[in-house]
Amino acid sequence: MEKAKMMLSSILVENDKLEMTILIRYYINEYKSSNPIFLSQLFRLILKHIYENHNLRLLDVILDNFSQELGLYSYESYDELNNLLLYLIKENHLEFIGKILQIVPRIGNQKTLSILGELISVLEKSKYTDSKMLYDLKKAYFDLNNNISLAKKGWNLLDIIESESIVRWKKFEEEVGE
Repeated sequence: MEKAKMMLSSILVENDKLEMTILIRYYINEYKSSNPIFLSQLFRLILKHIYENHNLRLLDVILDNFSQELGLYSYESYDELNNLLLYLIKENHLEFIGKILQIVPRIGNQKTLSILGELISVLEKSKYTDSKMLYDLKKAYFDLNNNISLAKKGWNLLDIIESESIVRWKKFEEEVGE
């Protein structure tokens, strides 16, 4: 964890978003194969830092450049994700919520599901007019709910992707006549 804290400190020293992006990309390339645990710890600390220190600049860098990596390396960062979502809702940063919805189905949990459900009902009651945002919220809610129910049945996301690939391959073989 100390190494991840040092990596976060070095990122926070940078004033420019481009410099932050380059440094984070360096860490990802450096540790993705040799020690991905560091990256998991780093992204957990980044999420925690963002909501504790209201660092929207870092959130912007992460969501614009590293949303895939955030989803990949933050798979056990439920509390951090939920606290970040609650912070964004409380501060009315809907533009960031829209961006973070891309990764919610991959790393959310039951509490995330209830947060999304409450947000959807509040927005619907207030006659929120951004239909794309509402659609994205409902889609993230549906996808997360589906992933949670599949996980309860013993499936994980990689199994689902693999089985869908096998089904597609079999359909392809049938069409080709193999």
